[in-house]
Amino acid sequence: IQAAMNDINTILGDFVTDEELSKIEKQYHQEKEDKLLKIETTYLYSHCLIRSRYNSDIRKGIKLLEELFKNCPDNRRDYLYYLAIGHARLGDYAISKHYIQSFLQIEPKNMQLQNLEKAVQKKIDEEGFKGLMVMGGAAVVIGSLVTAG
Repeated sequence: IQAAMNDINTILGDFVTDEELSKIEKQYHQEKEDKLLKIETTYLYSHCLIRSRYNSDIRKGIKLLEELFKNCPDNRRDYLYYLAIGHARLGDYAISKHYIQSFLQIEPKNMQLQNLEKAVQKKIDEEGFKGLMVMGGAAVVIGSLVTAG
């Protein structure tokens, strides 16, 4: 599992360079302006946005991927994968897990996605534990205030 976690950390930590993003962004906007926007360009742009260091870019990438998923059924498998990655990078682990499970319905033996699912589930469990700790701490504080009052 440790090797799988390292692979996932590599995937989630794979950032696009400013130059790469700028290049595909120019191409995307030029094609869009010329009303000749290609599916491939939209996909490449969304892929770069998903790999950005900025949450606003990741959200834009997710939006583009959702549009591609809805309108271009040929590559849904790839769109699901990067939707899962994008949401995981934003910390939206429950949504990421939903996309992973959808992908695994198409390709149940995909080890990369199985490993991503384990990593995402671990994050969900950690977040849940942290939430319980915060709630427990708040209950102690409130209890002590009520007792003191």
